[in-house]
Amino acid sequence: MARDAFTKLDEAVSSENRQAWSIQEESALGGRVRDVSVMDIFEIQLKKAPTVRAVELELLEAPSQRGTRQGATSWITRGLGIEESEITLAITRKDSSKYPSETKRLAMAWRVDRLAVDRSGFIADGQIYLAPLHQGTDADDYTPLPLPSNFGIERCRAAGADELVEMELKLRIGQANDALHGLRIALADKAVAFRGVVRKATSYSMRTCAWQMVNSIDISVRQQAAIYKRCREQLQKSHMAVHTAAFSQNAHDHRSSNLPWFWCMDIPRTTSSKNWLTEFYCIHWFRAKAVKDRWEEEEDLLVSEFHWTMNFFKFRVKKWNKKCLSFKAAGLHGAACYAARQKAVYDWLAEQGASKWLNMSPEILPLNQ
Repeated sequence: MARDAFTKLDEAVSSENRQAWSIQEESALGGRVRDVSVMDIFEIQLKKAPTVRAVELELLEAPSQRGTRQGATSWITRGLGIEESEITLAITRKDSSKYPSETKRLAMAWRVDRLAVDRSGFIADGQIYLAPLHQGTDADDYTPLPLPSNFGIERCRAAGADELVEMELKLRIGQANDALHGLRIALADKAVAFRGVVRKATSYSMRTCAWQMVNSIDISVRQQAAIYKRCREQLQKSHMAVHTAAFSQNAHDHRSSNLPWFWCMDIPRTTSSKNWLTEFYCIHWFRAKAVKDRWEEEEDLLVSEFHWTMNFFKFRVKKWNKKCLSFKAAGLHGAACYAARQKAVYDWLAEQGASKWLNMSPEILPLNQ
């Protein structure tokens, strides 16, 4: 299967790519003893996804276009932060106990008051950046924030707020990347907590503390998932196209998987239309060839081990036959019988091995070669 999968992929790629990838593979396999980093060609070399802070810094350092007020980037970033705070507060309220203590109620009230103040300030500043669209917007908790995505891309463009739409698009993508990163970290913490804390808990108090830890991590998981879902909804709501990843560098259990048949159709045309697909096919070609080579090596080892085992049986037959003859010459009939029995056992094993070999692989070299 591995040989057929690689042959199908290798026949679909162009001769130029095949030659270039073969040279890279030979160079990596030849220099891996001296420098392990040469094996990085078997991994995806995509750049790290930008975060909200990186996007905000890039927008702040870039020269602003005419008609765009100063502070628009920071204003949109504040709005995204307020949305995240609202999501976090809603999940915290839902997960709080039915009868919380007075201290927890006071802390919750502080958070609600602080969020209301931030929301009012953001809506007031929105009159500066989106004045034509801001009429009728108040500071009600149930009113959506005056962000471009909440008004719609067509209304924003009609009002001349194209620059704000592009800013929010970039910041939303950074927000989604941050949410996915936080989700991965939280899921990893949850797995570690299950393995290192919950399973090792031996008493009731230890199990209680362990499950409290798991529940707190689970709250973080749901918060990050809700933030990402909200971000995706806002991007789709504004008809903003977002390209999802075609492959993941850290995806589990994909090294031995084969590409579906439709990926092997007209590869030269596909790679010429999108540059990143060249790396996609290059990685799969390297890994498919590595899987093929590994199975071919495994096949050679199994054949050699079978031959070694058969040679061992034949060696024992000759050894016990020689001992049987020597015992008979010395008059040791008991020892000669034992040696004859051992010779018969190994002779039977050799015959059984030869029969199995012919039944399994009649096209491979015979055992005597």
